[in-house]
Amino acid sequence: MKHFSFIAAALLLAGVAIGLFRFGNTDDMTSSSASEDTIEPALQQPSYEFPETLKTQFISGAVWPPSIQVTPKPLQCNAGDLHQVDQQTYCIAAEAEGAAGSIYTTYNLSTERGADVLNLSFVLRAVTCENYDPPQREACKRERASFDVGQMIHDLLELPERAAWSVYSDPALGLTFSYPNSVTLIDDPYEASNQLRLTVEAMAVDQMEEHGPLGFDKATVRANQAALARGAYGQAVDMPLPASQKVRPLGAAHAQDFLVLGRFEVCDVTLERKLYLATDEWQIVITLFGPVQDMMQGSAGYFTVDPANCGEELIWRHALQKEFYEELISGTAAPAVQEWFDTFDKIADTVELQAGNADRK
Repeated sequence: MKHFSFIAAALLLAGVAIGLFRFGNTDDMTSSSASEDTIEPALQQPSYEFPETLKTQFISGAVWPPSIQVTPKPLQCNAGDLHQVDQQTYCIAAEAEGAAGSIYTTYNLSTERGADVLNLSFVLRAVTCENYDPPQREACKRERASFDVGQMIHDLLELPERAAWSVYSDPALGLTFSYPNSVTLIDDPYEASNQLRLTVEAMAVDQMEEHGPLGFDKATVRANQAALARGAYGQAVDMPLPASQKVRPLGAAHAQDFLVLGRFEVCDVTLERKLYLATDEWQIVITLFGPVQDMMQGSAGYFTVDPANCGEELIWRHALQKEFYEELISGTAAPAVQEWFDTFDKIADTVELQAGNADRK
C-alpha cells in the first residue's frame, strides 16, 4: 500500500510539472502560434424563416423566399439605392419587366446585421391594376402605392427578435398583435408613469350613442368604416395632431394612425400614438403612451411655461408641434421619444384584424 502511494504521488508531481510547463509558458505558445498562417473564421449562414406567402393581396412572390448570401462589412451601395427603414440602412437595387398582365421585379437587397452584410435576392410579381374592375382596381392601386419592399424585408428580418414578444389576442374582436417586453399592457390609460404603456379600448358599435364627443359615436364609426374600406382616412376622432393623420394598411384592412399631444386646455401635455380601427361590431383604439418626462427633458426646445394659466409646469409650444412630429418621422428626435415612436411602428406591423363577434366580456 505504501509502495502504491509513493508511485501515485510521483505520477501526480510529474503531471503538475508538465502542466506548469505547458500552461505557464504562455509567451512561447503565443509566439509559436503567431508564426502560423491566420485562419479567418467562417461566416455563419444566418437562419431566417420567411413566410410562404406575402400579406399583400395584389403583390406575390414569384421567386420566394429570398436566397441569402453573407459577405463581410462594410455595405457597398450606389447612393441612389440607399434607403433608411427604422434607422437601419438598406441597399435596394430593383429591375422590373412586364409580362402577361403582370410586372415582375427582381430585387437585390443588402443590409448590415451584426458583423456581416446580408445580401438577399428575390422576385415579386405585381398584377397590373387595370386588369381589375372597380373597386378592386382602386384597392390594387392603393396597395401598390403604399408597398415598401424595404419595410417588408426589415420586418421579416426582425421576426427572430419578435418571437420573444408577448402576444395580445382577442377572438371576439378578431384582433391579434405582438408587443416587446419593454412595453407594459395596462387597463388604466391615465395612471402616472414614464414607461412605455399600451392600452386596447374596444366599444361595441350597437351600444354607442348616435352622436358623441370627439367622434367616438356610432355615426362616425360607420362613416370611418366605409372610408377605411376604400383606403381613405375618414373623419377625425379624438384630438389628433393634424400633420400626423395617415392611413395605415393592415393587410387587406386599413386603420387611422395619429398622434395626440394634448387635449382641451393649454396646460395639457400628453404623448400618445393611436391606431383606430372600425369594424361591423367594434370601434377599437390601440394606444402607446410615451415617456412624457423624458420628452420634456430631451426635447426642451418644444416646451415653455405659462405662469398665468399653468404655473411653472412645462407646456407645449403649440406652433412647434408639427416640427416635433417631423423630427420623429425623420428619426432624429430625442432617443427616448424616438424609441416610443418606432416601437409603435413595430407593434402596428404585427396587427392582424379578422372577423370577430359581438360576444365580448
